[in-house]
Amino acid sequence: MPVLIQDYFDGPFYEWWDANQVQKKEAPEEKHWVYNGMDKSVNYLEQYMKNHGPFDGLLGFSQGSTLSSLVALLQSTGQAFQEVPQLKFLILAAGSLCRDEKYASLYSSARIACPTFLAIGDKDPLREGSTKLADALSTVHVFRHPEGHKVPKIAEDDLEILENLISGRSIC
Repeated sequence: MPVLIQDYFDGPFYEWWDANQVQKKEAPEEKHWVYNGMDKSVNYLEQYMKNHGPFDGLLGFSQGSTLSSLVALLQSTGQAFQEVPQLKFLILAAGSLCRDEKYASLYSSARIACPTFLAIGDKDPLREGSTKLADALSTVHVFRHPEGHKVPKIAEDDLEILENLISGRSIC
């Protein structure tokens, strides 16, 4: 959990994983990302979707956005989420590609096929990660907003795109 949040708010705190950069054993001068708790989160979400679904789509912000897009990728590549119905859409805000070494290589061999609405803030310090996520999506509508790392207010024109996405109509 970021110290900034802990300094201003009382817990409990929840996160899907704790991201850390660590040195590679085979090349100590290089670092890679490890998401402590990612496997537990993926397994939890898969079990939850089995027990409480079906779900048409996923909505995620920040880590939830990254996890939602990873779920769609794992499902489309047949590596997980095979016992739940195929996701029909994603609605994401301020997400990025999963940088955990175990999952990061998946993006080089496959694109996320699930139609997606992705909000990216111009003042979000993590917007570069959101842009990379947009590049990994096959069918995406990018909604740019002038704010930071947040879920933005959606303009009227973009609400129609969201309605089309949720109802299974084309968004591009």
